[in-house]
Amino acid sequence: AAASSSGGGWGALAVARAGGSLMHILTTGLMGWGIASAWQEQRILRLLGFYGLSVLIHSAWNALTVMIVFGSLRVFLAGNQPDALGVILGIAGAVMLVILSALTLITLLLINRKLRPPGRPCAAPTRSGGCPSCA
Repeated sequence: AAASSSGGGWGALAVARAGGSLMHILTTGLMGWGIASAWQEQRILRLLGFYGLSVLIHSAWNALTVMIVFGSLRVFLAGNQPDALGVILGIAGAVMLVILSALTLITLLLINRKLRPPGRPCAAPTRSGGCPSCA
């Protein structure tokens, strides 16, 4: 589908797919952390909290996607008639989805840093021997 899109459509599709992947990685990771905490440390409230947070993040993603589709359909079905609400819904949904994607990436990086054991070598050191994610 991306190859047949014209103009900037493929870029939006790529961002949406990457953001969706990041969102699923984050919510799956949170659930894994919650399950491990409940299993090893009997921290059931952490599991419930991470479950609620995962549902909230996924629901927000889905709601914003529906908002974009609904706005786009309004614009398409309006034909030659201007549809300001459709344009606003589509643009606002897309902007908020990009923001959610960026927050998801930042959250993944912060969680990675927090959970990395101290003194553990970096998985991908630079040529100078430093760790790009530890800098």
